[in-house]
Amino acid sequence: MPFWNAYLLSIFIFVIIGFISFYYIAKDILKCSFEISLTAAILFSCTGYYIHHIMVGHWAFLYHPFTAVIILASFSDRLNLFIRIIISALSFSIMIFGGAMQTIFFLTCFSLLGIACILFKPNKKFILQSVSIIISAMLGIIMAISKFIPSLILGSKIDRGPWGLYTNDPKLLIENISNIIWYPILDLVIGNINLINSFGFEWFIWEADISLPLIIFIIIIFFAFKYSKKDFINFVDKNKFNIILTIILIYLYCDIFFADGLIRSSFKKLRGVNIHLRMASVWISPIIFIFILLLKNIKNKYAFIYKKIILISIFIMIILFSFKFILIRNYNTSYKNLNISFDKNVYKEIKNNHNKFKVNSINDKNEFNNMQDYLNGTYKLNSSRFPYEPIYGYFLETFKAKELGCPFKIVDNKFNFTDPRSLIFFNENYPQFSGFDTNDFKNLNKFLSFQKVDWRTDKYFNIANYISVILHIIVLSILIIYAIYCFIKKVKLKNIR
Repeated sequence: MPFWNAYLLSIFIFVIIGFISFYYIAKDILKCSFEISLTAAILFSCTGYYIHHIMVGHWAFLYHPFTAVIILASFSDRLNLFIRIIISALSFSIMIFGGAMQTIFFLTCFSLLGIACILFKPNKKFILQSVSIIISAMLGIIMAISKFIPSLILGSKIDRGPWGLYTNDPKLLIENISNIIWYPILDLVIGNINLINSFGFEWFIWEADISLPLIIFIIIIFFAFKYSKKDFINFVDKNKFNIILTIILIYLYCDIFFADGLIRSSFKKLRGVNIHLRMASVWISPIIFIFILLLKNIKNKYAFIYKKIILISIFIMIILFSFKFILIRNYNTSYKNLNISFDKNVYKEIKNNHNKFKVNSINDKNEFNNMQDYLNGTYKLNSSRFPYEPIYGYFLETFKAKELGCPFKIVDNKFNFTDPRSLIFFNENYPQFSGFDTNDFKNLNKFLSFQKVDWRTDKYFNIANYISVILHIIVLSILIIYAIYCFIKKVKLKNIR
């Protein structure tokens, strides 16, 4: 299946997985009614935050719905503890393998802290749930060790230049917090991303906006003020541990915006990662939790307005909100409509005719323009001298490019084409940014012709690959056997009745 078709199919499947998971989160964990559970599932699945990142090509955000799977597996009693741990571990592994280690994986861990603050109870069950989350995260890392180890090695060696967070400017934190509320208001009133920019909000909206409907915040604030002083005191007394944990979480959230904060000082390599830009997303699940708990309270106290006003408003807001995000187009070089109607034929041609599809030249165009030339039907394959690879800085400040022209030209006793091993696994044998050796013509020719190349890597990478494969086979086998067991058990119970 061509990549784009496979990707769209994956989005569809994963959104359904996230939808079902969050429905059962509300139903099983928070004991909500069908209407509230359905509302929670729609809120999580239709968030514009997810759609934004998908549309700008942030492929790793494909795995955002698995956050709901992990929350459900961590705090629900639907399945036994062992099965829940391996389901969470498999979800964590999927995130890491999908390239989302520093985004979705990290933000999911933060989201779990937020959910834990809400659900915390000083009992054995909660301690067991917390331990299971830690075990599943560690097991997920071990399952994805073939991706995790190279990522850590690469992250420790790469120089990203000036990109990252090396200051202690509170402005970043204030902007992030204000955008959680401000962007939904702005979008509701204006509904056009270009007009939003004309108001001075030039930063990429997908980095700052959690895209939850404005009505959520209105209802939360409204009913917060409805509490009497006595109700407030009772609430604080009843939930003092939850409040203390929430304060700690808020501190950690704020801390990530400062280079000399506790987190970045403890893990100094995090200073080179812009994780703070997307930190607002960690509040998506906790805010939905708070909102649906309020809905549950509204149902009990204000039944006369519960279904007629609240739910109708929510569904309308969600539909309109999601519809507007889907229609966003033409923002800088993102959201471009490209003609890919012939992609299936191109895929087959590249797969079956390597001589026709071969990189013959290195030019100074960026990857986007090279792709446009290709998609316009010329079928010319050129390699960009400055590929989009932000791990070397968003403007490739630390990237050493090759010369323009033929990849087979000899420059400094090397071919004029960067050996991939010198970008990822560089060492004495493959110095960083070095070209293919002149005696490695066969592999270079295969690489430029989209043929399989037998890359030789260190033994511990191969061992890590075997560990990942074996663990995934074991975990998937356990889940399949468990599913068959549950099915047989259900059939037997049905026959007995």
